[in-house]
Amino acid sequence: MTVTTAQTASDLSKLKSKILEIVATEGSIEVERLKPDAKLADIEFVSSDMIMVLMALEDEFDVYIPVDDSLSEAETVDELIGSLAAHVQSQKETK
Repeated sequence: MTVTTAQTASDLSKLKSKILEIVATEGSIEVERLKPDAKLADIEFVSSDMIMVLMALEDEFDVYIPVDDSLSEAETVDELIGSLAAHVQSQKETK
């Protein structure tokens, strides 16, 4: 079976939605505040929230997500979600 670009985009969209849900839950932040351009500092997303999110993602997707430059340099919700999604996808592809 050939994977189409539409399927891949749909899978990525679902993945990002799930990650956003986990960020909201683990960071105790209302989903409405997690706009793509929202600054992490403005929504009070702190390092302890990041640790909780990483642990929840590792449990949810059975992956290991290292804290690298893409995560530590993320300033907006969109950058954070994109980086986390990339880590999850790359880990799932290698399994």
